[in-house]
Amino acid sequence: MKSERREKILQLIEEHEIETQDELTALLKDAGFDSTQGTVSRDIRSLNITKVKAESGKLIYAAAQSEKTEKLQKMLRVFANGVVSMARSSNIIVVKTLEGMAMAVAASIDTLGGDGILGTIAGDDTVFCVIAETQRGQDIITGFEKLIKSITQGERHD
Repeated sequence: MKSERREKILQLIEEHEIETQDELTALLKDAGFDSTQGTVSRDIRSLNITKVKAESGKLIYAAAQSEKTEKLQKMLRVFANGVVSMARSSNIIVVKTLEGMAMAVAASIDTLGGDGILGTIAGDDTVFCVIAETQRGQDIITGFEKLIKSITQGERHD
């Protein structure tokens, strides 16, 4: 129940401009969570929720991003904005980047890559990405393309 309530709190602060714990408690009650203001206060501390200034000028609750999350978001943007094209040959993916961006894109692949990627080598505008299994190469490229699309579409809506 606690984890469901906390998940709902994060959803509510994402969807609404909530200024007070009383507002949050009322919205939780409307969603079927009968919580006290004290419980909500403890949840806010536990979830690392803070107040930020909204575009409307109000001080509202927002989930604070951890340092790790911020770094990950930056790496995602570098990757999405730096890649020009990708092609596969055997167990190597060749990533063409904007001029001067290869090292940053390689670092983002190393950080984000996960299973199947053994390592990267970067030049000025080209990254060689060595993969463990030849047959996974196209799956990795498809995953990279989806990642780029989701990041660039998200930036257009901001």
